[in-house]
Amino acid sequence: MWTEESTSTRAIVCGRRKGQAQEERVTRTMDRATKAGVPAKNPNYQTQPQNMLLARATAECARLIAADVLMGMPYSAEEL
Repeated sequence: MWTEESTSTRAIVCGRRKGQAQEERVTRTMDRATKAGVPAKNPNYQTQPQNMLLARATAECARLIAADVLMGMPYSAEEL
């Protein structure tokens, strides 16, 4: 996995599983988080938006490319 972009308004994380040609690309934006009401529930989106967007994009990308490795690991409270 690698970070393609990380700002206070958008995070893009890409990943590819070894031996596979297909790359996954996940984008998380503040606009999407705001529409979902996430910043109101989690004050870290106000104080550390870049870190929060990157963390959510990374988690989503990991679930896409390595679900078997995560073995059904639950979502964090911030993601629900």
